[in-house]
Amino acid sequence: PATPAASLSSLFGPNESGDPIVLYDGEADRYVISSMGSSSLNFAVSVTNDPVNDGWHVYNAASNQFPTQGFPDYPKYSIWSDGYYCTTNQSGDNLFILEREKILNGDTTASLQSFDTPSMATSGFASAQILDIVDDNHPETGNATLVYLQDDSWGGVSYDHIKLWTVNVDWDNPANSSISNPTELATTAFNSVFDGGSFSNLTQPGGGVPIDALQATIMNQAQFRKFGTHNSALFNFVIDVDASSGEKAAVRWYELRQDDDNQPWTVYQEGTYVAPDTPTGGEKHAWHASMMMDLFGNIGMGYSGMTVDPNDPNEVRVSSYYTGRFAG
Repeated sequence: PATPAASLSSLFGPNESGDPIVLYDGEADRYVISSMGSSSLNFAVSVTNDPVNDGWHVYNAASNQFPTQGFPDYPKYSIWSDGYYCTTNQSGDNLFILEREKILNGDTTASLQSFDTPSMATSGFASAQILDIVDDNHPETGNATLVYLQDDSWGGVSYDHIKLWTVNVDWDNPANSSISNPTELATTAFNSVFDGGSFSNLTQPGGGVPIDALQATIMNQAQFRKFGTHNSALFNFVIDVDASSGEKAAVRWYELRQDDDNQPWTVYQEGTYVAPDTPTGGEKHAWHASMMMDLFGNIGMGYSGMTVDPNDPNEVRVSSYYTGRFAG
C-alpha cells in the first residue's frame, strides 16, 4: 500500500456514500477517484502523477461542484478525450460529462453537462457505459460512444440487441452539445433476466443470502482501444443459460470494431463464457466479470464463480477466477 487505509470522507467530506472507482488517465498521467455522494458526483483527480505526496483536486457538492438530480446510484466512469463521462441508475438525466481539461488543472469553474438517454429500455435498473479509453492513444475528439444491452424479455424491446448512442459535448456553448438517437446492433439471442429482475438470485452453497447476479449491467468497464487497422470496443454482461436447477449465470461478451475514428460500429465477435464444471460434473455460475484487451488483441477476464447446486459434493463457494483467449 502507498498509504494507510483511509475513508473516502477524508477526500469528499461527510457527503460520501461509497461505491468507489479508481482509474488511471494514461494520456494525462493522473489518477482518478470517484464515489457516490448523497446528492452529487464525488470526483477527484491527482494534482500530479504522485497523489501520495501532491494531493488531489476535489469536485463535489461541498465545493459547489457536480450536484445531480437526486441520488447518483451505481455510478460508472469512463475516460474520453473531451470529458470524464459518468452513467448512473436514476430517472431523468442518467449520463453526465465532467469537464476534463479544467478538472486536470484544478480549475474551480469546471462544469458538468447531463443528458436523459433517449429510447433506452430498462428492466427497472439501468447501467449503460461510455467506452473507456484504456491507454494514452486517444481517437479524434468527440463522438463518445454509449453502449447498453436491450433484452426482449424487457417491456418495449422486440428483439435482443445492443444499442449505441453518440455523444458530443461543447464546453464553450452547451446548447450545441448532443446525444444521438440510438443505433441497434443485432446479436445472438440472450436472456439477461434472473428472478424477474430481483437482487436475490444465485443460491450460495451452504445457505446464506442469495447473491445479486448484477443483471441489466454493462460490467465495469467497456474498453476502447485503437489499433493500426481499426478501433476495438470490449464489454460484457451476465446472462442466464438455464442450468437444470433453473438458472445458471454465464458471461456474454462482445468485441465491436470500427474501421477508423467516427465510423460505424459493427459486431466483430461475440461469445458466451460458461464456467467449467466441478470434478464431479457439478455446474458453476460465472458472473461479475471484468474484461481487458491488451495491445496485441489478447483478452483477459476475471470473474466470480460458485457452484449452482448447493448439494454438490465438490461445492465451490464464491471464489475469484480468471481466464483468457489469444487474439484470433
